[in-house]
Amino acid sequence: MLPVRAATIALQRAQMQIALAATRRAISNAGPQFDDISTVNGAPRYSSPWNRWFPHDPIPFSPKLGPYKVTCEQFQVYHFCTCGESRNQPWCEDAGSGTACSVNPAFKSERYEPRFTGSKLLCGCKKSPQGVMCSGTCGLVWADVNIVSACAVVLCSSFVGSIFLSWFIHP
Repeated sequence: MLPVRAATIALQRAQMQIALAATRRAISNAGPQFDDISTVNGAPRYSSPWNRWFPHDPIPFSPKLGPYKVTCEQFQVYHFCTCGESRNQPWCEDAGSGTACSVNPAFKSERYEPRFTGSKLLCGCKKSPQGVMCSGTCGLVWADVNIVSACAVVLCSSFVGSIFLSWFIHP
């Protein structure tokens, strides 16, 4: 009787581990309706904690985890790609139609008209709360994707900062 009970417990444990792995995948992925890589330009899609709470919001592709440095002319109207699938990033392919994006209809291009001529830093991860302008969210998305590297960067910068501050503050 004892070997049968042990086999039953082992089988239940294996089934529980399979169920837990499936729920972990369901939590970490945005859902089955989203592809992880764009078929248009090869950009990856990174889900955020926002998408775990609101799984029906469309997730943009992130063609670059850093800002685009572009030169813009004063009062010229540009159309910023919000879906991340445009081939001529950071600008949208359907320049100024005002309707849904031709590549991904869940998104709409964002109108951008700079007040001054010069180089601008535009969001490459498509998750900036400021819309077109880069706010440093790309760094947070990078840290969310590369957890071990981000921890190493924080550890090293904390160590260097503590050495530097103790050198200045210590009598």
